[in-house]
Amino acid sequence: MLEVGSKFIQAWIGCKNPISFEVLEINREKNSLKVECTNTEGHKWIEDWNDLDTTEVSFEIGDYRML
Repeated sequence: MLEVGSKFIQAWIGCKNPISFEVLEINREKNSLKVECTNTEGHKWIEDWNDLDTTEVSFEIGDYRML
């Protein structure tokens, strides 16, 4: 589902200031990804996530949506 360059945003009910994300790297063997995060004020930072499968499931339950 996710690939390098994918852009998505927080979408759960009640989220008032959603953070948007861009996938910079994916490592399916290690179940990890690196994302650039951007808040609603434009501040950016990079995070390493070690839960690629959980992140992809989050689209199915509505926690995230693609941009």
